[in-house]
Amino acid sequence: MILKYLFPVAHSRLIRQFTSRDINNQYRGSIAGLGWAFLTPLLMLGAYYFAFRIAFNTRWPSDDDSDINFALQIYAGLVIYNLFADSLRRAPRAISGHVNFVKKVVFPIEILPWSIVLSSLFHTMTGLLTLIVITVLDQRSISISLISLPIVVGSMLPLMLGLTWLISSLGVYIRDMSQITSLITRVMLFLSPVFFPLKILPTDLQHWLHVNPIAAVIEQTRIVIIDGRWPDWEVVAISWLTAIIIACLGAYWFNYVRKGFADVL
Repeated sequence: MILKYLFPVAHSRLIRQFTSRDINNQYRGSIAGLGWAFLTPLLMLGAYYFAFRIAFNTRWPSDDDSDINFALQIYAGLVIYNLFADSLRRAPRAISGHVNFVKKVVFPIEILPWSIVLSSLFHTMTGLLTLIVITVLDQRSISISLISLPIVVGSMLPLMLGLTWLISSLGVYIRDMSQITSLITRVMLFLSPVFFPLKILPTDLQHWLHVNPIAAVIEQTRIVIIDGRWPDWEVVAISWLTAIIIACLGAYWFNYVRKGFADVL
């Protein structure tokens, strides 16, 4: 049963349709259209850059303390964090917001979290593409380590699927989940190495922040794109193992409680 959730080959067409509809709905009627997928993270980067670099005169602890390097380091953290935050914020209503599908016994409601995560992943891909282009233009070189980026970031897919299955199912029974996830995403912004590298923290605190599943992905993404080095494969392997475990647990829990969805909704 869990494999059917993790590898929904039979419903791949449905997933593509729902994901495409989800992405299009976000920009339908807007002047910039899909351009907002690039503009939004850049505008947020500008706001954070002003606050931390100019207002607070923050410095990035590295040999390159230029303005562009500081901006790239923060942008890399924001791109990965936004994937986490966007999926989590939308997860509580993934099931409760589609009552008509829940009532249809033949509809595979387990694919609804897939469309949320994949549409969020689409925005992450546009953000990473922007980051790569700016980095290459700044450094005037391209590193072969970029071929490892899909493996580094790929662990976010099973991680977010597991969390979305868990939270979307809880959202059916606990109507406060939207407020809870909103609070979690705000706290996680400052408990993740978005505005700082982990190495500046005391060793004890570094161990605690490694419990945060997106911390390692943020750090390794910076290493691959900005530093132009190969990732720490041990850290990447641990990220994948953790993500797969969370995905399996989320799928098991969703399958266990889904039988009561129709009665509650």
